[in-house]
Amino acid sequence: MKNILLLLLFIPNIIICQSLEDGYQLNYEVEFNTEIPNIQKAHLKLNRSQTKSAFSFINNGKNIKGFTKIESAIYMEDDSEEEYDTIKSKEYNLDDVNIIYSDSPAKPRIFIQNKLEDNLIFTYLPKHGDYIIQEKLPKFHWTLTDTHKTIDNRKVYKAISFFRGRKFIAWCDLNYSLNIGPWKFNNLPGLGVEIYDETKRFVWKLTKISKSKISKHDFEVNINEFEEISLEKYVDMIYLNPQKYFDNKINSKLPRGTITTTSFNKKRNSIETLFEWEEECEE
Repeated sequence: MKNILLLLLFIPNIIICQSLEDGYQLNYEVEFNTEIPNIQKAHLKLNRSQTKSAFSFINNGKNIKGFTKIESAIYMEDDSEEEYDTIKSKEYNLDDVNIIYSDSPAKPRIFIQNKLEDNLIFTYLPKHGDYIIQEKLPKFHWTLTDTHKTIDNRKVYKAISFFRGRKFIAWCDLNYSLNIGPWKFNNLPGLGVEIYDETKRFVWKLTKISKSKISKHDFEVNINEFEEISLEKYVDMIYLNPQKYFDNKINSKLPRGTITTTSFNKKRNSIETLFEWEEECEE
């Protein structure tokens, strides 16, 4: 009987160990040199075979450096008229806001790549809802150059890629065969030590890499907690008709009969500025 009890005590630990596999965790600092300048911490988890990865922001914005007055106007800590007036008088790029802040701190701002299923899942958490988007896994094509420099005692080489309207530069440590990077980056020629767009509006800096035990749950998100939308509707929300979605949420908080409108910067300043179906139309 005593042996049976001991076995029962160890079974949960055995199951947990069997559900873990070897992998890696890469920590990044992400600089948003946008209309709301700030730095966020994030981590990238990937399995050893690099078929699955998950990039997520830590604490969903609670550890932001570089707060400005703007976030109170957008997120309305209370329903004061001053905040509504502030919203009314300012112009923002909606995705600059939503990529930084989450209306639901318990829900992850996450990007999950799955090479086996050839898809990418990411969450979008604006003030007006919690959304999840699935798209075919984007394929980055990098051109490795002979240009090199040293970052944190690492010899890194410059690689260039064009993706959805932006030119990206990645400084890679070729001593590592890791080809997955933060955000949606993949097919890198080596470990992505520093990645940024040509204007340095968005910058990802590696701060630590370590071996880690990875669980299958690291690459999962509860879809039932989100409203699933298409990539096309996501573009409609952040670029084509952001005012419609944002105003509906704000007006729902105002007294009955009161309506306000907001204005948004129509210039595309987010990470992705041009999508595949739009490129086809231009041709």
